[in-house]
Amino acid sequence: WADDDIAISCTGTGEHIIRAGGAISIACAFKSGVPLDKAVNDMLDEVQRLGGDAGVIAVTRDLGVATLYNSDGMKRASVSTEQPLQVATFTELR
Repeated sequence: WADDDIAISCTGTGEHIIRAGGAISIACAFKSGVPLDKAVNDMLDEVQRLGGDAGVIAVTRDLGVATLYNSDGMKRASVSTEQPLQVATFTELR
């Protein structure tokens, strides 16, 4: 999902992500004033409640970044003019 305010990529158990509302549920929550990390975690909690695993990378227009997951690990990286390169596989960031 991407529009002028937020871009979101989800990975994991597709059926559970779809049933949980996936990226659009995150985007709607964020646009209604929910902090980005909470919007992502709420969707991940629903995926987990449904029995699935998922990971999300979300980037906002104002350079907010969330790289969250409810699985054992997720390879991810981010960089911006406001933040140096961050690379991680599990919980550690480098």
